[in-house]
Parts: sequence; structure tokens; C-alpha cells
Amino acid sequence: MTDHTKSISYSSYLQLYRLLSSQSPIIEHSTVPAHDKMLFIVVYQVYELWFKEIITELDSIRSLFMADYINKSYIGKATAQSSSTDSAENDRKENRHLGFLYTKETED
Repeated sequence: MTDHTKSISYSSYLQLYRLLSSQSPIIEHSTVPAHDKMLFIVVYQVYELWFKEIITELDSIRSLFMADYINKSYIGKATAQSSSTDSAENDRKENRHLGFLYTKETED
């Protein structure tokens, strides 16, 4: 670990301020936040982040197999990546009944 990475906090590394300020439910004719709209935004933003992760893993696997020569050690790596992508999808399906997001605030 370099000195630079030691100085980055959890909150900074994950850009939590930016992430947690990206939910802006549109509330018509009311000054009271609509909890169902906030829930909708958070759940579907999480889905989009999972889709981004799945696409990243699939692109990585695809690049391994696009080479003219495939090293045998890459096949295990691609299989492991594919398995982790399947696991993430299964976790999402198993936890779809959870209608909340718990965020622990951390100190910088």
C-alpha cells in the first residue's frame, strides 16, 4: 500500500457524498419527502450499479477469450469471474424482498 492510498478515507474512496446526494425525488405540490419515491430511486440505482458490475466482469471475461492464444490459467480465472457474477445476480434475487438501504456513516 502506498502512502497515497493510506491517506484516502473510506468515504472519499467510495465518493459517498456524491453517491448519497444523487437521489432527488420529484415531489409535486408538496414539501414533504415522498418515501416511496426515494425508495424507488435508491433500489433502481442499486440495480444499475449491479448491472454495471456484471458488464465489467463480462467484458473482462470476453477480453480473455478474444486473444489468439488462451492461456489455460485464464480459463480458471474466467470461470471464477463468471461464478461471482452469477452469485451477485442470485444475491440480488434472494434479497429483492428487502425494501430498504442501510448506510452507515463513517468519519473521514
